[in-house]
Amino acid sequence: GDYDSAVKEALEAVRTYPESQVFEEDLIRAYLKAGNEKEALLSWKRYAKKHPEKSKTRGILEDVAWGVIENGAKSSYPQVRLIALIASYLGQDARGVDLLERGLKDQNSRLRQVALQLVKGMYDKRLQALVFNLAKKEPLYDVRAEAIKCLGTMQIKEAIPELTRIVAERNLCDKLRVSAIASLVLLKKDMSSQDLLKLSGSERSGFRELALAVIDHNESFKECEIAFQLLNDPSRDVRKSAIHTLVFMRDQEGIGAKTLPKILPILKDEDDE
Repeated sequence: GDYDSAVKEALEAVRTYPESQVFEEDLIRAYLKAGNEKEALLSWKRYAKKHPEKSKTRGILEDVAWGVIENGAKSSYPQVRLIALIASYLGQDARGVDLLERGLKDQNSRLRQVALQLVKGMYDKRLQALVFNLAKKEPLYDVRAEAIKCLGTMQIKEAIPELTRIVAERNLCDKLRVSAIASLVLLKKDMSSQDLLKLSGSERSGFRELALAVIDHNESFKECEIAFQLLNDPSRDVRKSAIHTLVFMRDQEGIGAKTLPKILPILKDEDDE
């Protein structure tokens, strides 16, 4: 292939000009591109011995490191690809984006999930598009839930309609709905009191949970009356969310005194069910 030809050309150049630092570096890079790490590292050792100061410069060191990482990402062993995936993230370099993209497309579901955890704070458009696609089409619920959570942390605003649909969907598993609520909380930070009242009065329990999640996240103590009202909600999940929200707010003036007498009977009822 082309990389094998590059190795042959680099070898010929090193033999013709044995003192050339540039040709030796080209040979190391060619070996790495060809996937021959053993010869690349042997050439690197010879290069470091001959040019001790030059071998410490950032350029060639980074090229060697990224060459090894890129080869690891192509390995047939999932464990090796996993290490390469984490290394590409830690490298904090534009070259790592390509490998993280590869991770999001990996055939191994665990690697896709790890890749999602690594990209969750990134704003690269290519990665955002892949994450959004996984949030809609990933067949495994655990991986899809992770992708849905990333829609919020990556601030993918165009995902709001899809997230709203997931929250409203009665037949989806709780894990997906909870992830969608978490993302909507991060994407819809400017909800007014009127918006929260509307959500809390929705016939969809997921939207009532969303109202509580926003109140909790934004520490909207003035909206705590909504949480008190939802303590008597027909949905057990909504009641649990209301209790969580009010317990979180209990230290605020005037809220704690009202909270305990109202939640204790509900907690007793929950235990009796």
